[in-house]
Amino acid sequence: MSRFRLVPAIDENPVVIRLAQAAWGRVVLVALFLFLLRVSLRGTQFVDTAIVLVLVTLFAAHRRKILLFGALYWAGVHVDVPWQVLATLRPQLDEGVGLGDFGVFRLRILAAVLLLGALVHWLFRSRPAIWPARQPVWALLAFHGALLALLLHSPSHGLIWVSGWAFALAFGTYLWFFAYTLLDLRRNSQRGFVEQLGLFHPFWGSTNTPFPKGAAYVDLIEAKDPEALAISQLKGLKLLWWSLLLTVAAALLRALFFGSPLPGGATLPLSLPIPPLGIAFRASVAGQPFPWLVNWGAMFLELALAGLKLSIWGHQFIAVARISGFQARRNTYKPFLATSVSEFFNRYYYYFKELLVDCFFYPVFYALPRRRPKTALFVATLAAAGFGNFVYHLFRDVHVLAERGLLRTLVDSQGHALYCLLLASAIFVSQVRRMGRAKAPKSRLAEWRAILGVWIVFALLTTLYVDMRNTRLVDHLRFLADALPRVVG
Repeated sequence: MSRFRLVPAIDENPVVIRLAQAAWGRVVLVALFLFLLRVSLRGTQFVDTAIVLVLVTLFAAHRRKILLFGALYWAGVHVDVPWQVLATLRPQLDEGVGLGDFGVFRLRILAAVLLLGALVHWLFRSRPAIWPARQPVWALLAFHGALLALLLHSPSHGLIWVSGWAFALAFGTYLWFFAYTLLDLRRNSQRGFVEQLGLFHPFWGSTNTPFPKGAAYVDLIEAKDPEALAISQLKGLKLLWWSLLLTVAAALLRALFFGSPLPGGATLPLSLPIPPLGIAFRASVAGQPFPWLVNWGAMFLELALAGLKLSIWGHQFIAVARISGFQARRNTYKPFLATSVSEFFNRYYYYFKELLVDCFFYPVFYALPRRRPKTALFVATLAAAGFGNFVYHLFRDVHVLAERGLLRTLVDSQGHALYCLLLASAIFVSQVRRMGRAKAPKSRLAEWRAILGVWIVFALLTTLYVDMRNTRLVDHLRFLADALPRVVG
């Protein structure tokens, strides 16, 4: 008797693969996928996604062109640029100066950002020997940092000033897509900007982190024949189904511990006495901490729910990419079974980890001498998981800089800075422990001890994220003090 599976291995069944290659099989497969996707997406986003997906299915030979038009449409309608911060800047405009029609204003800003990207791509492709072309990521960060510094120190009035902030908001949203586009020139110097543009916030969804990363990677994962397309689409259907199952699991956890209503509105007859981490944290700050076991329960539960949330939307993005014919790697894959810190970091948010590695780790590591490999590894890891991690979030939250200014933003980010430093250090230690160590099979007990150790490390790190910009670092240390002494003593 075969083992029961919540997600059947339909992509490994020869009969199902053969049926999925038939025209009617593809129609049924895409229809079933859209039926499941309707649970996650609502309104115009579902309709627009369905239209593009149907077009990609019907005209698979032209999927790159369809992606291009989809990305351009998404730029004006669905890309999550934090335009709302402009509402706080508008009152500072000179009297009589307005932005006009805001929809037209947004499209002009986005067009300017994409035009700048095209010009930089042309310049770096035609002059590969200049320093910015050899270090494209640092060049982009320097430009974005200089633009923000100029805006922060400019007189706060005038249409040009507000337009500058709007440009910075939009540029920050596309920053890492530009980075991959310029890095890809090293692999294929003849690839045009338009070929990359279809992967800028593609219709299947992404954050500021590209899902997946760049046209060079997409070339490797694109289905090249009907069988590969069928397998990719079946994998997409499986992943979307798994995403929905994880949504149910997350709802059950919240109902069981927080008393939250289930999707249908029903509630469980009882809930366990573990509060959300934010409540436990604020109780500690107020001088009335929960018992240490409750605090640890809240920390572990926060880590689990954060992982489930990341998996749910990440799986959805990749599922749509797969059914479109791109067999991309999962963004999150069993991180809570990782037996080392570095393995957890690799599995938890794969495309963000890849961004840090491609844009920060490799450029620093290969620029350092090899005489002391551990020193080079430490510096490169600190540059990626530490500095790169911090800069990514600082530039992602440009709206916070606009509202609070640089000094206050940096002061409010000290908890995140400590998080990045500790994370980079923990990853380095994990990597060094694995260097030169023979891969001997572990006993089941040793494996579970290692998994628990990883959970403890990341549960502790997660506490630094609680209400990060409205608390002091000493508040986080006080919360840890309410738990750690009781654990060790």
